[in-house]
Amino acid sequence: MKTFIFILSLGLFTACGEAFLDTKPNQRQRVPASLEDYLGLMDYHEMMNKYSSHVLAFIGSDEYYMTDQEYHGFPVGLANNYQKNAYTWNKVVYEGNEPLSIDWTRGYTRILWTNVVIDGLDRVLSHESNSQQWKLAKGAALFHRALNYYSLAQLYAPVYTEGATEKLGLPLRLEPDVMEVEPRASLADTYRQIITDLTTAEGLLPDLPSVLYRPSKWSVFALLARCYLQMGKYDEAGLYASKCLDIKKHLIDFNTLDLTLSFPLPLNGEGNEEVILHTLLGDDIALPRSFYNPDTTLVASYEKGDLRKEVYFKDERFSGSYDGTRFYFTGLSINEVYLIKAETAARAGDLEVALDYLNTLRKNRFTAESFIAIESTDQKEVLERVLLERRKELVMRGIAWRDFLRLNREPEFERKLVRKIDDQWFELPPNDSRCIWPIPEDAVRIGGYPQNER
Repeated sequence: MKTFIFILSLGLFTACGEAFLDTKPNQRQRVPASLEDYLGLMDYHEMMNKYSSHVLAFIGSDEYYMTDQEYHGFPVGLANNYQKNAYTWNKVVYEGNEPLSIDWTRGYTRILWTNVVIDGLDRVLSHESNSQQWKLAKGAALFHRALNYYSLAQLYAPVYTEGATEKLGLPLRLEPDVMEVEPRASLADTYRQIITDLTTAEGLLPDLPSVLYRPSKWSVFALLARCYLQMGKYDEAGLYASKCLDIKKHLIDFNTLDLTLSFPLPLNGEGNEEVILHTLLGDDIALPRSFYNPDTTLVASYEKGDLRKEVYFKDERFSGSYDGTRFYFTGLSINEVYLIKAETAARAGDLEVALDYLNTLRKNRFTAESFIAIESTDQKEVLERVLLERRKELVMRGIAWRDFLRLNREPEFERKLVRKIDDQWFELPPNDSRCIWPIPEDAVRIGGYPQNER
């Protein structure tokens, strides 16, 4: 099984470069034939969980900055040129010599992997569809396909609005044939496919995962809540947030963490009861990891007694990953779902519920003597507090970029991002065309896709 996974993963990763759409897999590769094979593909977390498609989301957000010296001293090269260009939101990001491990390639490699599993289970092993292993494998494949399309949509497609049927989304590859080329679907169809995959997966998966790398109903509900929030469909987002928390809603009391450790949160996410699904950014990102300075406005927003300031920032480095290591956590977690529930309740005018979720979360983040519950009868004030808590709570997960995109739909929350290098200012205004990252040139050339305007 390990040999099979290694060979197939190598074949799929190399197929996603220039030859992504015009090279067939090596005929000597072993074809998966058993439920163990297909479930093993979904359990192979080096592929499915470790290199999530969030590099550009991290680089583009304003949660950190580089000094002039760091920026000019940043080593350029095959792996780094596009990241340096992205830092200042250049119109030209790619220079034509990028490595294979960028967001688009990693995401579509995993999607191809899920299509192999779905096709094999439906076509070859359909007679075993009543078995728990079959349901687990197919549910996992549908979930991972949805997760990757969702992540890619936050980078390469516009923010969801009512005009989504006229806007371009992603190429929806739903078959395992690497020779098949799909055009870019509409944005509406892209999100429709994500939701369809998730609602189908819900009926196949157990309530809770046996390991943090596996999807479950718990993670399906969390991702549906996240997806509907991004679409601006707040009633649905609140409904799925509630369904998620009905399964399990335990929060970590930050007072129980050892704040003397370099990384105070549990190692590899094990024992972290807030982790719903464990995914990481891996080694793809060079820029924020090499030169990270926390945004000064963000750091100043933490109140006295707020333990997040100590947990998340050690010696001017980010130490708050839910992986408990230097790797950035990009998965699903209970604290995010609490904040989705609080935001959707605030938007619905149910301020008591919104404040209950908000204060329950904050109580677990403050020292006992410092915690003061937020009280307000002003809907706008409550919503603003929830959005501020999202920024303080969900640091360096790729979420800040998504929030920047979605909140720019609302004039009262829109803002521009600003950076300064030497005496030059770089700005990304709200709803600017550069908020949508360009598709890699190889993919445009081979797939014939319309490029995003910059």
